[in-house]
Amino acid sequence: MNQCYFCGKEAVTKEHVPPKSMFPSHMRQDLIKVPSCKKHNNEKSGNDEYFRYLVMGQSKIVMSQKRFKTLLNNLLRSIKRKPALTVALLNTKKKIRIMDNGNIVENTIKVDEVRLNDSLEAISKGIYYFECNQIFNGITQIYALDVAFTDNNDREILYFENQKEVNRKILNNFKDAQFKGNNPIVFKYRNVIQEKSAFIHLRFYNEIDYVIGLYEA
Repeated sequence: MNQCYFCGKEAVTKEHVPPKSMFPSHMRQDLIKVPSCKKHNNEKSGNDEYFRYLVMGQSKIVMSQKRFKTLLNNLLRSIKRKPALTVALLNTKKKIRIMDNGNIVENTIKVDEVRLNDSLEAISKGIYYFECNQIFNGITQIYALDVAFTDNNDREILYFENQKEVNRKILNNFKDAQFKGNNPIVFKYRNVIQEKSAFIHLRFYNEIDYVIGLYEA
């Protein structure tokens, strides 16, 4: 099928799912690739770079293990070359709460939710195409596990206090699904494909999780 995995237009290139730049050079064997148009490959490179910074910046593994040193240095050089990206990441920060080994940890980080969701939608649709050999047309819902954005109101605090129960219900969809991926320390996924919906669980650097629900429109 010579169609873009995302929009169905003529494919002129291949897209790596997730972006190849998230993998160290010695872990780029047998990466997932899907057919893509120019818009949903080259023209979204800015979002890819933003997503890479955001995810790697949350990863204790990337920050601490020698195997990722070159990857981290490449990212820092990229940020220096593009000051506008640095400004976007540092301005309008949000406070987040993260569940870390059962403890609540607060951190402040800039999150452009539109760009984040666009990146996760592209990755999930790429996985769906790779698994089903067809394009998904419908609605996507992003779930970030163990993270709650807060603005000091009761609704957000209640959401965070119930996060474990929310996570349990979401992950229950995958109780019989096994993780897949040839470079699992960097990226692995598991999926459940149903008649009118699909759920895809993405795990980056063995510690950062997102679940994407794909629903028929």
